[in-house]
Amino acid sequence: MLATDEPGWQALDKRYIRVNYNLNGALIDAVLMLIEQQMAALEQEESPLSLSSEDIQLYEKQLKSSDYYGLFVDTVPDDVKKLYTEAGSSDFNALSQTAHRLKGVFAMLNLLPGKQLCESLEQRIAEGDAPEIENNISQIDFFVSRLLKQGSQQHE
Repeated sequence: MLATDEPGWQALDKRYIRVNYNLNGALIDAVLMLIEQQMAALEQEESPLSLSSEDIQLYEKQLKSSDYYGLFVDTVPDDVKKLYTEAGSSDFNALSQTAHRLKGVFAMLNLLPGKQLCESLEQRIAEGDAPEIENNISQIDFFVSRLLKQGSQQHE
């Protein structure tokens, strides 16, 4: 929020700052603070392993409300197993295709962490970075496991 009577700047809320637009230094500091907050928020979004149970519940709810829930449950765990098998046999062409297919599934269902992990996996495959490929596959497996475990717990 821009003002003329503010002696500098002050944080009003998580994403709101009141700043005197006549003070260049204060205005620049306030804008930089907002940029840093936005970048920190983006970094958190890019870390699916740090998802809270509330986040997982939200994604699980999205998944369950989709017409593709049954198909997801029937196919995605098998595709995750294929990722491990293809990586183990160094079949990077098949691995790339499976990762791309999974990315499409996650994107279609608006499961952003899964989509981001698959994008990262595709990049690691292109780079031929075997340790990071294994790491990415483990993260995808962990995300899918948490998502499906959350769903099965709510049905008990």
